[in-house]
Amino acid sequence: VSVQATYLSAERLWPVEQSISGNIQISSNLTVQSVIEEGDKLKVSFVFTVSYVPAIAMITIKGVAYASGARDHLKDIYRSYLEKKPLPSSILQAISNFSFVEATILSRSINVPPPVPLPSFQPTTEPKREKPSYIA
Repeated sequence: VSVQATYLSAERLWPVEQSISGNIQISSNLTVQSVIEEGDKLKVSFVFTVSYVPAIAMITIKGVAYASGARDHLKDIYRSYLEKKPLPSSILQAISNFSFVEATILSRSINVPPPVPLPSFQPTTEPKREKPSYIA
């Protein structure tokens, strides 16, 4: 699966001079617009959006993914799409991974939190060892 962006948009709605604090909810949505057979490939058009609550920013990515493989397998995928069934997870995962990376870069450019949660590490404390009840 090969994924390419055809449109990138990132708009900061929150004033630049105000710091962003408090509880921020970030939601993302991937919409497959169309699937077209192109020779020995499937062309999947998509739109990926990231929205923030409160209204801090809006990020939109449009693009295409080209899936290649065995002709019979591609025909099965296309028929399933026409029957309103979801695309295989391998195609959706490739589109999603690409889109989250691009959205993270765009979020940094407009100085807003990234659309993926950053890992947080809790400080570890060593377990308290009980003192022996006797001393030798």
